[in-house]
Amino acid sequence: KGCPLHSMGNQTGASENGWLREKLFGETGAQSSVIPALDAALGVEMTDDDLSPYLKKMYEYMPTQHAEFIYAMQRGPDIRAVVMESCSGVESGSNGVSVEAERLVAAYDKCIEELHEFR
Repeated sequence: KGCPLHSMGNQTGASENGWLREKLFGETGAQSSVIPALDAALGVEMTDDDLSPYLKKMYEYMPTQHAEFIYAMQRGPDIRAVVMESCSGVESGSNGVSVEAERLVAAYDKCIEELHEFR
């Protein structure tokens, strides 16, 4: 509620000390855009369940630039597609896929795993 912040987002007006106040929604406040940004970057899509309307509503309470960034990430480039395309490498490892591609896929999978674990 009314934390002094910078000039981005859903501004509610300047206080007497000159700081702009923003109205943020959710338990994590300004940090609420971090997980949706990671989801968008990694190509993780929301399931359609009882929590979906709440999560979609949170976009309205994010700082504007955060929501715009997430929407841009959702439009691409598709990191998952790039990772999957890397599996057609020239320098083959044990399964016909390049060593670098195997490392890239492993790193991507680890990101997904850690995001899932965090939730």
